[in-house]
Amino acid sequence: MKVYVSSKILYFVLVFWGAFYGWRLVQGFKNKEIFYLKWRKYFFIFFVPYFLFLLASWPGIYFWDEFYVYGDLLNLQLSEWQSYITSFYYLMGHYLFPSAGTVTFLGVVLFSLITSWIVVHLDEMANKKWVLYLLIFLSIFSPSILFYNLSTYRSTPIASLELLLLSLLYFLAKRKIVLTEQKLLFIALLTALLSTWRKEGVYHLVLVPIFLFIFFKKSISLKQWISFFISLSLGFFLLENFYTLFIDRQYEKRGGTRYELTAYLNALPMILIDKHAYISEDDLKSISKIFNVEEMKSRTFQPPYESIIWGDSDIVNHYYETEEDLRHFKKTYWRVVTYNFDTFLAARLRTFLATSSWSLKHHAVIIADRIELCKKNNICHESEFLKNSLNHAISQKLKEKFSNLLEFSKMYGYIFYNFIPLIFVLFCIVIRYFSWKEPLGYLILFLLIRVFLLFLTEPALFFMYYFPVVLPGLFLLLFFVFERTGNTRLAKEVSHE
Repeated sequence: MKVYVSSKILYFVLVFWGAFYGWRLVQGFKNKEIFYLKWRKYFFIFFVPYFLFLLASWPGIYFWDEFYVYGDLLNLQLSEWQSYITSFYYLMGHYLFPSAGTVTFLGVVLFSLITSWIVVHLDEMANKKWVLYLLIFLSIFSPSILFYNLSTYRSTPIASLELLLLSLLYFLAKRKIVLTEQKLLFIALLTALLSTWRKEGVYHLVLVPIFLFIFFKKSISLKQWISFFISLSLGFFLLENFYTLFIDRQYEKRGGTRYELTAYLNALPMILIDKHAYISEDDLKSISKIFNVEEMKSRTFQPPYESIIWGDSDIVNHYYETEEDLRHFKKTYWRVVTYNFDTFLAARLRTFLATSSWSLKHHAVIIADRIELCKKNNICHESEFLKNSLNHAISQKLKEKFSNLLEFSKMYGYIFYNFIPLIFVLFCIVIRYFSWKEPLGYLILFLLIRVFLLFLTEPALFFMYYFPVVLPGLFLLLFFVFERTGNTRLAKEVSHE
């Protein structure tokens, strides 16, 4: 009942907010304002092809976790495995239209609105339009971006929102726009959301205020600072703790903590089986309260690692008995890592390279049509999904052909899903051109810090973990190209509403 009431309140708030700003868009069209007319043009340039791709792949690309999230929402339960925020995100789509495809549609609309808003500003900056056209082409037809914009993992909306935040900060700082209370409130709430939806996003709580202080310290009043920090703190606290109203502690121990523990399952088995590793008896005892050490040492682990905690009860000792056991284990883990850093680094580097498709044995992207597969094999956890005829493909033959195209791109993952060159270029830009007077280098640091945190904690070799780096990283790279080629003209008539 609490999930239903809270989700309905959120739904009507979002509908009201969407109607309010939708009306402003309509007024802008009627008044033939340049900004809104261009925004409409570029929105359809992004939206139309993605909508056609969605129809071809309807209800989008569903593979594993999404079925559990979807099944839980039908019973008005929140799934902690993909974050309870994802459950609410799914519910918003389901209230709009009772099909899993609506969730994918929401992601497509969000992506199209944000990218078209950005392109309007870049259009006013660009003297050489070919760079702009290249950005549009890559955003629509790049296999990695196309694949994840048609999937419903939380990485998809997170990537779009990360792109929005970084681009908004870039344009505001570049044009030296005076920040109003409304803009600061929006930035605070967006920062709180990105800090909560995935745990590694917590760095936003520090970097965003620092960015605002560096580039807007003269224009933000003390009253505005106080309002900003109250909004940011309150938003983060509510988002971080809101799910405790709906999920009892026993459920969280069985579900939510299970996902948290996957971050420790990448390097730990490698350290335990290393004959030269140093692990004290006390540390081994602490680990044994969470994991079955002997069982873990007796196995040969292969990527993606996290699956052992999901389906193998022999590995986990009932997850943990007390909160103190869990806290002590976390301290123990990092102490063991410090003593055996070479083994830890080797395990993490192997996962990092495999995630960027530098592996001949394992793929960072799984594109198989699991919806069709579960029809043939009657896989239990997809059964609720298939009961809804609106979740079936519009044309199975068309979907198979579309999936085959994506499968072809997976065969050449070292080209289409290789994000290491992008990260390397962004890193070189920061090293060579970083300046506290220019916002771009500082914003690139946002992404590099996420890469660092993912390198330390990424639980498996899936590309989706780095999608919130790849999408905004591509745009920041193009921002740099604009700047270095003299495309820095910012038109006064461009709006930042």
